[in-house]
Amino acid sequence: MSKDTLTQWIIWYGKDTSKWPLDIQQQLAQLLQNSPSMQQVLDDEIDFYNHYTSCFNAEPSSDFINRITDAAFSKPQTTQHSLLTSLQRYIRTLMQELHIPAPVTTFASIALLGIALGFGYSSIVEHNDYIIPNISLIYDTRDIL
Repeated sequence: MSKDTLTQWIIWYGKDTSKWPLDIQQQLAQLLQNSPSMQQVLDDEIDFYNHYTSCFNAEPSSDFINRITDAAFSKPQTTQHSLLTSLQRYIRTLMQELHIPAPVTTFASIALLGIALGFGYSSIVEHNDYIIPNISLIYDTRDIL
């Protein structure tokens, strides 16, 4: 048995050794009998375990809920936002977090607008409306040969 095994038992079964399983209690008694220095290790591990668990089980102060509600209601509450203002706020915070330069943002906006308009206009135009130039009017094939 080692210190790591003892630490593992404390983590698994808790600090009260009387509530440990009987076979583990027997092994612990045998370990403490064979190595008296392990009693100090056991005490140190239990002290550490107590301190560690007390950090996470701290009770909140009595006015904790009041402080949370006061902080929540100290700011003006807004109930409804239009989609446009929410989108503007989202884009504004996104640009602040990503640190994108203004020219890049402008170019990306214009490119997206062009793509959106292109797709929108392409659904209106029929395929028969395209003008296919007659190349034979521009070049006379006899001049080339």
